[in-house]
Amino acid sequence: MRRLTRCLGWACACLLGLSAAFALSARAGTKAAAAGAEQPQSGPQSLWQKMTAAISARAAESQGVVAVSLVDLTDGQRFALRGDVVVAVASTIKLTILAELFRQSEAGSLSLAETLSLRPQDVIDGSPILMGLAGPRGAATSLRPLSLRELAVYMIATSDNTATNALIDRLGMSAVNALAARLGLSQTRLRRKMLDAAAVQKGSENTATTDELTTLLVQLWQPGVFTEAARRDALHILSVPKDSFFSRGLPDELPLASKPGSLDGLRAEAGIVLVPGRPFVLSAVVAFSPDGAAAERTLADIAQLAHRYFSTLATHTALGRRRPG
Repeated sequence: MRRLTRCLGWACACLLGLSAAFALSARAGTKAAAAGAEQPQSGPQSLWQKMTAAISARAAESQGVVAVSLVDLTDGQRFALRGDVVVAVASTIKLTILAELFRQSEAGSLSLAETLSLRPQDVIDGSPILMGLAGPRGAATSLRPLSLRELAVYMIATSDNTATNALIDRLGMSAVNALAARLGLSQTRLRRKMLDAAAVQKGSENTATTDELTTLLVQLWQPGVFTEAARRDALHILSVPKDSFFSRGLPDELPLASKPGSLDGLRAEAGIVLVPGRPFVLSAVVAFSPDGAAAERTLADIAQLAHRYFSTLATHTALGRRRPG
């Protein structure tokens, strides 16, 4: 993995209040209407259109079907390309499990320090760390009890399927889906555990839309839905270095709080890209893809196009001049 993400203090991230931005936008619109004249397009608006057009063009080049959803965390502006299309979202569904874990912790239903005991025979494929700790198949190696928070780190950082299934058992699949419903995520559903081939054969798939993945991350970022401590810890876990598709199109030093996912014919990722002074949320899926490597390049290129826009805004004034220093 070529990327080494550095820890970033979440309290230091420069985030403007969305409500204030919306109020300013509304006042600006009122003034324009009162003047009775169409306002000229600003430089940032032109850049936004260039970015969205470039992302749409890159998506059109893909052999698969691309869905994208993006939110500017500074002013709330949104862009979506097939953002409401329901797709299998692979391991990005683990974002909902992480959110429910912290919700139950906040509610006092469980403690993040609570431990679970896993047997070597419980370890399934797609569990790189726990499989190593369990030893060879049939070995008498015992696994030490792992805390719920440790399991969450394995689930996010290495997409560990054994850790994920243990958390689903502890939290309850219905509880995860109930949280999604309360957050307004009507298409986001956890329907099966990881690597449940029988469920897949029956058509039970974990689904979402890129719009809803983005909305979930926005709600994790903003104060209100989760406590400050829960938000900081959840985002810290999401920022642990991992094999990310987005990161291949981003500067090595740029912090990224994300969860990628892969299935046969599909690649996905949803994350918060922490451009200093201009963070944004990006969710993207390439489905019906005959070439996994090409799908991964598509995700990297989309992240690069979005980053180019936000980094330009962060380093220039509204009138187009690069900021001193």
